[in-house]
Amino acid sequence: MTFCSAPFTKMTVGPDGRYRSCCYWPPLKGEYRNVIDAFHSIEMSGWRWRMRSGEHIPECDVCTHHEKEGIKSLREFTNEKHPYENVVRLRGLEWSWDNKCNYACVTCKPESSTVWEERLGKADKTTPSYSGINWSDLKHLAFTGGEPTIQKEFSPEFFTMLRDSLNDDCSFSMNTNCSKFVHREWVDFVASRDSTIMLSLDGVGKTGEWIRHGLRMDVWKRNALRWKEIAKVECNFVLTNYSLWQVSEVEDYLNELDIPIRWTNCFEPPELSPSYLPDHIKLQVPPHPFVESILAKHDYNPEHCARFLWYTEYLNHWVPIPDEAKKSYDLLKKMPFFS
Repeated sequence: MTFCSAPFTKMTVGPDGRYRSCCYWPPLKGEYRNVIDAFHSIEMSGWRWRMRSGEHIPECDVCTHHEKEGIKSLREFTNEKHPYENVVRLRGLEWSWDNKCNYACVTCKPESSTVWEERLGKADKTTPSYSGINWSDLKHLAFTGGEPTIQKEFSPEFFTMLRDSLNDDCSFSMNTNCSKFVHREWVDFVASRDSTIMLSLDGVGKTGEWIRHGLRMDVWKRNALRWKEIAKVECNFVLTNYSLWQVSEVEDYLNELDIPIRWTNCFEPPELSPSYLPDHIKLQVPPHPFVESILAKHDYNPEHCARFLWYTEYLNHWVPIPDEAKKSYDLLKKMPFFS
């Protein structure tokens, strides 16, 4: 297994308030006073031992897949931003206040979206603490969701604190659904350092607005262009059975805006991954190198397909599904097994 510096240098606080070394790893089970106590916990020591020993860690499989497909993985990004120095030292922090978000994306859940929480009931979450951080030691700071741009905690005063506490060589990144732009202090902070803004877009037009319910294409484009003026911008595209038929349109749209694309697949929940569709449907999908690599990854799985049909009907109950996003569903429903 490829070595990753994350357990030795980084902590992630998810929108559920729980501490992790990486967003792909499970949360720590213990209760900790703050992110620093979690970082130096016995649980984290166990992760470090597993990494040092070369043991296969299933949670690392997502990065392994990305690297095989020529996509820069989170592991590669982490190793680049704060490499392993043979010491345990917090150099990278992924910061999330909570699950507050104004979208209900088809791949999401209450733990990461308050809109989904309103639909399904309260998520199991806790309040994290960031006390005790040595800001001047950080080499990379990241904001994740929910949706950072609508969270009141990221105030002008907060960014004044960051400006006064972080070294100039601390890089910054942020994931955003691009539904809202930010205040002047936030803009000045981003523009003052090596910053990357990762936008989310899984489709265009009515299909994109359905997949990421809450999206308005005109607002997304306006904010994306504003981000481009002050920072490096990339767009994360998540392949699902709904976005499968619109990959070329998304690619053309982002190419026109000169925004690089990060191709990713929805591995969880598995019923949304096109890799489990039957072969006769896979053969109808328009050719695309990334899509073809995903379709070849797994064999047809009737259980996952049945679950996908149920979930599509459930989503349609909330917001009617556009025809193009419904194509995988329609093709599956024609099969005798599912009719």
